[in-house]
Amino acid sequence: SMGQSFNVTPLQLITGFSAVINGGYLLNPYLVSDIRSELGEILYTGKTSVRRQVISESASKTVTQYLKKVIDDGTGKKAAVTGYDMGGKTGTAQKGNRKLDKYVVSFMGFAPVSHPEVVGLVVFDNLPDGTGAASSAFKEMMENILPYMNIDVSVDAEVLENEELGAVPDVAGKDIYAAISALAQNDFGYDLIGVGNKVTSQYPKAGNNKQHGTTVKL
Repeated sequence: SMGQSFNVTPLQLITGFSAVINGGYLLNPYLVSDIRSELGEILYTGKTSVRRQVISESASKTVTQYLKKVIDDGTGKKAAVTGYDMGGKTGTAQKGNRKLDKYVVSFMGFAPVSHPEVVGLVVFDNLPDGTGAASSAFKEMMENILPYMNIDVSVDAEVLENEELGAVPDVAGKDIYAAISALAQNDFGYDLIGVGNKVTSQYPKAGNNKQHGTTVKL
């Protein structure tokens, strides 16, 4: 009943998990979004297709709220990213001889709760139980993925933390030092990606309301 010898691929696990949080619909996953010719002509576009509905929308909504509480108040607190409503589930499976205390630890989460756009799965083989490593790794990924995809903070989080939020300044096109100065004046951090002395792009994008101290990728 604990399912510790139930083997599935990561893609199968993500597909099943997605059905739980999207209203109960089992989708056909695809890996290629599109294929283009050397001239940029689109030759193929991957499309979402539904196999069938596997649970009711009401059941999906209920379980989604349970998954939110895992991060808000439960074993997945280390996966939380400030400003975003997120849900997820920790996983701990003993492997081999139970007396050897060998584990596969994992975390699977998603954001935002109200309209999921990103699902992530982290699995570590042979790590001790209780370290929270999988949840922490998930958080580190989402801290970069969510602003990169320009997913705004939740309304509830923005209301609760309104005094700590500020609009990200527009530094694209600026000299690196001018950009860093502008970010510092608005209480934002920065992370330089690439080389050169001019900012070509930024995320989070200008104007997004983010918590003060947020790192802006340049």
